[in-house]
Amino acid sequence: MLEQTTLPRVEAYSHRVAPGSYCTSVWLDLAQHWQKWRRDHRRVVLRDIDPLSGRGHLALLTASAPVAA
Repeated sequence: MLEQTTLPRVEAYSHRVAPGSYCTSVWLDLAQHWQKWRRDHRRVVLRDIDPLSGRGHLALLTASAPVAA
């Protein structure tokens, strides 16, 4: 069992995908926006929840340094 902890508040940009493409919307948006997100953000967190099972998946993508514009 995981221990519940309080994490410090972090300012972050949030991007939501439109509903409709079953469990692939987040990956389609990554394919479309990855260059901008890589340029603008050092870390990108992708989260997806299966609407049928309720199971969620999380991926953390980290760049070693921001890309120059």
